[in-house]
Amino acid sequence: MRPDAASAARPLRAIALTLGVALVTFTLRAVVESHRYAAAGDAAVAAGDWESATLDYRHAIQWYVPVVGAQVHAFDSLVTLGDQAAAAGRIDDALVCYRSARFAVMATRSIWTPLADRLPPLHAKIAAAMGQQLAGGGASDPAAVEEFRGQLDAYRERSPGRVAGLGASIAFFAWLAALFAAATRGVGSDGSMQRGPLVRWALAAAVAFCAWIALVRLA
Repeated sequence: MRPDAASAARPLRAIALTLGVALVTFTLRAVVESHRYAAAGDAAVAAGDWESATLDYRHAIQWYVPVVGAQVHAFDSLVTLGDQAAAAGRIDDALVCYRSARFAVMATRSIWTPLADRLPPLHAKIAAAMGQQLAGGGASDPAAVEEFRGQLDAYRERSPGRVAGLGASIAFFAWLAALFAAATRGVGSDGSMQRGPLVRWALAAAVAFCAWIALVRLA
């Protein structure tokens, strides 16, 4: 490789290494936090503290990591808490558990919705509990329950668009990469400002930032 080509490739390798380290670091932290909160939720359940368990399980779901996270266990445990509360006639408490599980899932959406296959059954539980709550604890109106369930299921229409969501993610990392390149290529080895590279990379960062904001809005 020619010296000029090698010097041009050096910042790109540095950018790739920085992004790789950041991704690995975040993933490891997410795995640790997800399992830590899930374990805290289990301990709270064993101690009979359902309120703390609800909060811990919700956090475990929100620290979402595919496959290796504890989100499935936390979600199922949270729904089980809601079922137990509903069976005991504590409808308000059941709704807190159910809605916490739904909130945690919806908060982790990006270009896909994690645990999406578990949402329709959860929506049915929430709708039934809301109908019972509306009826003052008595028999709920089936039409009202179906209306509630339909409103909850409409989340699919408000889900982030896959293309816009993916584009927003790419634009975000492109913005970070351009900022890093501006900081490294815009300054020479002697500490002097390299006006041309600095302006080019700063402009690229501005374009990537604007693209990121626009795509987030579209998603």
